[in-house]
Amino acid sequence: NQMSLEQLVICHCAPVLRGMKVSNLLSCSYEEYPFLEKEMEVFSRRMRSFGLECSILCRCKRFALVLVYDLKKLDIQLTSLENSEYLADSGYSAGSLQSMLVQLSRRLSSCSGFPHEIGVFLGYPLADVVGFTENCGKNFKYSGYWKVYGDLETAKAMFRSYDLCRKECTLLAMNGGTLEEIIACSEKKS
Repeated sequence: NQMSLEQLVICHCAPVLRGMKVSNLLSCSYEEYPFLEKEMEVFSRRMRSFGLECSILCRCKRFALVLVYDLKKLDIQLTSLENSEYLADSGYSAGSLQSMLVQLSRRLSSCSGFPHEIGVFLGYPLADVVGFTENCGKNFKYSGYWKVYGDLETAKAMFRSYDLCRKECTLLAMNGGTLEEIIACSEKKS
């Protein structure tokens, strides 16, 4: 009783599809989704008219890491002064959004774990990304969608809103809702 790939994307990336978050990372198994690459190309075409995109950042024999993102919001996230300085200090060369994603993809492919700066690409507050790096993932105030080292109350409020969004979108997806319907629903609310 496996979810379709479309349902999986909706369930795990609902806050992005609804405009609440800049991006989300999704791990997909080739065993469960043997046509993953082709399906992601189709999803990209379907989402593009809404300003959203999905890209496979990293592949291995069994899995692929897929980034689902809002093109404008992620570009703004990466080019903000504090985030661009942090990424430059982390070895990234300034460039287009696509160039930054290529650099992230290379780091994911060449490193045994996740490069800590991935939090910037996922829209995490910089204080939390830096806190995670400096504390090696320990000494956090709270753990939810990410480990919180900075503003706890704001993070908890975001986590609650993401949870509600995911719950609502999962229900819609399990009842036959499509990517377009989920995204369009958020546009009606704005």
